[in-house]
Amino acid sequence: MKNTLITTKSWRYRAWIAGFVTLAVIFALCIGIVVQVRKGGDKVASETMSQYSALLKESGENSLMELVDGSEKDGHLRRENIEVIIYLRRPDNTAGDYTANSYLKEHKSALPAKFDTVVDETIGDYNYKTYTFAYRDGLYVKLLMQADLLEVYDGVDAFVWFVPVTVILVLAIYTAFAFLMGKPVVKAIKEQKEFIHDMTHEIRTPLTVIRGNMENLLATPDATVMQVSDLVENTLEEVEHITTLSHDLMRSVSTPVAKQKGKYDVGETILGVLEVYGDIIGDSNRTLIANVQSADTVMEQEKVKQLTIILLENAVKYTGDGDKIKVSLKSAEGGCILSVADTGIGIAEGDEEKIFQRFYRGENAQATKSGSGLGLAIARNTVEEIGGKIYATRNIPKGLIVTAFLPGRS
Repeated sequence: MKNTLITTKSWRYRAWIAGFVTLAVIFALCIGIVVQVRKGGDKVASETMSQYSALLKESGENSLMELVDGSEKDGHLRRENIEVIIYLRRPDNTAGDYTANSYLKEHKSALPAKFDTVVDETIGDYNYKTYTFAYRDGLYVKLLMQADLLEVYDGVDAFVWFVPVTVILVLAIYTAFAFLMGKPVVKAIKEQKEFIHDMTHEIRTPLTVIRGNMENLLATPDATVMQVSDLVENTLEEVEHITTLSHDLMRSVSTPVAKQKGKYDVGETILGVLEVYGDIIGDSNRTLIANVQSADTVMEQEKVKQLTIILLENAVKYTGDGDKIKVSLKSAEGGCILSVADTGIGIAEGDEEKIFQRFYRGENAQATKSGSGLGLAIARNTVEEIGGKIYATRNIPKGLIVTAFLPGRS
């Protein structure tokens, strides 16, 4: 059982691990997007400036000098976002640069170590993509593409951080919802463990009694039946208790019946159950009073029968000679109300909610051997699975009233 059930702690670990793995995958995808965008930008810059360098080589030196002198009478050599700097190699191996751009004149840039490739270069306060090529011996041309493309890159860099932050917030919300959605699962697992524990306890007690009685019988093989009648009677009572318990357990985990097709009269269904139990109750010197009206509910007909039988059996178990059992059904807003009241031993104050717990039996109920402590728990489950409510109140001066609200069909 320990290995097959998912505990709360392991469920939380799995949720967090799944969240972090998801975040890592998304973050990796963001990095991949940024790398591809940057590579694409570098490729565009490289192809554009490479094509422009070929154009400059074909244009002739006079046209090249017009660019750096600021002449714009012939604009066919101009390219948007591209600046031109000319470097002349002097005899002393120093380089002088010529450009019409005053900013570039103020912030000198040097010849790169690598030619005919795009290089990231910072000049003053700005970043450039630069491309340098040899025009002729001793004459070099540097092309500069300004930060218009880099603004896109800055947006991509922001995207790297924006997406993970968004994902973290989404995962936080997802985790919160996951915990809320997982609560019923954890609750069901806890109830399952408690159910198995309680069931084991309930079965162990009568089995222990039966075993003790059998050992006592074997210890006196020459005794007559009359001499050991008390042991036999006690054993049969425990066997009956186990039989009742197993019957109720099977009923609590039985497969739901098929949904009812069409409407039916709940009152007629309950009257059919009362007709069977009327003779049983009358023969035991109890009085059965019925006030049943026509009504409608979403609960299947077989479930209504089961609920009525459980409430009647509960009343019969804890009533005696001269007691009364009253069954009523009446229509109410949004459904109908089924009530079973008796004048039996009742319950102690404060037990109104406890009696719906599995295997719980109050002090008054423990005085009798009958009952498994599962009937009212099954009744509550049957009612609540259709959105109804069931509760118990003490019947003054004595006894118990169990009332169930059954939703109607919309």
